[in-house]
Amino acid sequence: MATEQRTRYVGPIISDSRVAAAVARAIATDNGQVPVLEDRGAYVRIGLPTTCRLTQASLDDELGDGELSLSAIETVMPSFAGRIKMTDDEIVWYLKETP
Repeated sequence: MATEQRTRYVGPIISDSRVAAAVARAIATDNGQVPVLEDRGAYVRIGLPTTCRLTQASLDDELGDGELSLSAIETVMPSFAGRIKMTDDEIVWYLKETP
C-alpha cells in the first residue's frame, strides 16, 4: 500500500482580510512563489511548503510605509503554522532548524 505524503505548509494566520491580502502579495514577492491561501471567514491561512519569508520592505510596498511593522503584526496574527524567527527586518516561518 502506497503511503500518501502530505505537504506541510508554514506561515501566518491573519485575522484582517485586507492585511492578509497584502501579506500574501508580500510573501509572494519575498519567496518567488505564490502562497496557498485558505480563507476561513474569520481568518486567512497563508502558507508555503517548508519555509515562508516576509520582509518589512515588501510589507511596506503592499500596505504603505509604516502602516504595519513586523513587530506589530501580532495584532492581526492570532496564530501561525511552523516555527518562527523574527527580526526587525523579516519574519521566517519554517519546519525544522533555522534556515
